[in-house]
Amino acid sequence: MNVNEQGGLTLLELLVGILVLSILLSAGVPSFQSTVNNNRLAAQTNALVTALNLARSEAVKRGEPVSVCASADQATCSGATAWTGGWIAFTDASGTAGTVDASGDTVLQVWQSLSGPNTLTSTVAYVQYQPSGRSAAGASFDLKKPGCSGQNAREIEVTLTGRVNSQKENC
Repeated sequence: MNVNEQGGLTLLELLVGILVLSILLSAGVPSFQSTVNNNRLAAQTNALVTALNLARSEAVKRGEPVSVCASADQATCSGATAWTGGWIAFTDASGTAGTVDASGDTVLQVWQSLSGPNTLTSTVAYVQYQPSGRSAAGASFDLKKPGCSGQNAREIEVTLTGRVNSQKENC
């Protein structure tokens, strides 16, 4: 046994190891990015569904209309059908429907703008629930990411009965 012999890696062994690692990373990172994007879409869908269900339950509990609207400043309704900047739930018993009137409406909860490059658009600027739990009008929302392909978009639908449905849809 030679006591002076040192163990270690040769330069060739180290380069082969780095090459194998780079091949594994180049295969794994894109699929991880796809997973992150899909999880972001699911979380954003759940946030909107939560807001709509909260508004419905509060309308029934309070016995007065409660609305959810797009809001860029998290205090007033923007009046737009682009909901990417966030949304608010508020009591909507006084003044103009679908607007936060200073005289008697109260903001119940605020949701911040969407994280990442996703877009959320709707057919309406606000959704109002009546004390019966029914929606004043149906609504449909589309949540998409840029460069979307396949069945990686989400559709959230509010029926006239007030029920909220979400499902995957084609881009």
